[in-house]
Amino acid sequence: MAETATIDTTRACIDQCLRNYETCLEGVRTCTSRGKPIDPQDLQMMLTCAEMCRACAAIMLIGAPVQGIVCRACRDICRQCVAVCGRLGLDACRENCRICTDCCNAMAT
Repeated sequence: MAETATIDTTRACIDQCLRNYETCLEGVRTCTSRGKPIDPQDLQMMLTCAEMCRACAAIMLIGAPVQGIVCRACRDICRQCVAVCGRLGLDACRENCRICTDCCNAMAT
């Protein structure tokens, strides 16, 4: 039974990481289409978060032994991206990054 919960938790985190990958990229597209300048560091953070979430999902899918390390890194990057998305008014991005922070934190142990 505990193994099933672990599989379910892992699958939920994979899904959330992939959702966050998409949401961060959509946030980048939104910011760049507004016609207003965007701080290059904010843009870099959102792109970094998107790619880290994609990589984290892939690592969990293959069950690599470094999964905990990668999930910790993803958690930390998503946590930073929460602030960036909030500052830029990207509510969906902010919320998805927050949820991803939580699920990666659970997987990082």
